[in-house]
This record gives sequence, structure tokens and C-alpha cells, in this order.
Amino acid sequence: MANLKTETITLNVDDGTTMSAYVAAPEGTAKAPAIMVFQEIFGLNPNIRDIAERFAKIGYVAIAPELFHRTAPGFVGSFSDLQSCMPHMQAMTPDGNIADARAAYDWLQKNPRVAPQRHR
Repeated sequence: MANLKTETITLNVDDGTTMSAYVAAPEGTAKAPAIMVFQEIFGLNPNIRDIAERFAKIGYVAIAPELFHRTAPGFVGSFSDLQSCMPHMQAMTPDGNIADARAAYDWLQKNPRVAPQRHR
């Protein structure tokens, strides 16, 4: 099992908002392929962080953007309370989703740990 470095970063999104993202990467300085991990309706919860960490353990730089940053920064929904999650999911727009994905992708493109052309 690889040692990991995890952190929460802040990304600037093209629509003028800022978005948190959880990053997990293998420790060290070697370049690695990258992967984007997207949350489900429950937000950037421990399950999504664990998925990012599992990718990091097998050698990826993983970034998980917080897609509900416009309506509920830091929101973590309960698996037993889907209703509280619905307004945040329903407020998402295609343009916002594209802007969020682009912000995460651009961060990966500029990250010196990410191997060029090895994105998944």
C-alpha cells in the first residue's frame, strides 16, 4: 500500500465562483497519471474521498471537485436522507458542470506531479 498525500484545494471556476476539491496523490515527486472523481448526490463525502485515495494508492493523482459549491459549500448528505440532497442536485446546470470539470482538469494540467498525456 502506497503512502498518500491528501489535501483540500480551492479552484477558481470560469463563472467567478470558487470550488473546493479533494486531492489524493502518491507521496513523492514522481510523475503519475491523473483521474477525476465525481461525487454522487451525497456531495464530497467520505466515500468519494476514499475512492480518490484508492486511486492514489495505485499510482494516480486523483481530484474530486465539490460540485455543490454554488448552493451548499461543504455539504455532505446522508444516505438515509435523499430529500435533503435533491435541491443541490437539481440546481446543477450543464454550464456549471462543464465549468467545474474544466477547473479541475486545468488544475491537473498545471500540476507538476501529473504525467503529460496520461489522464484517465
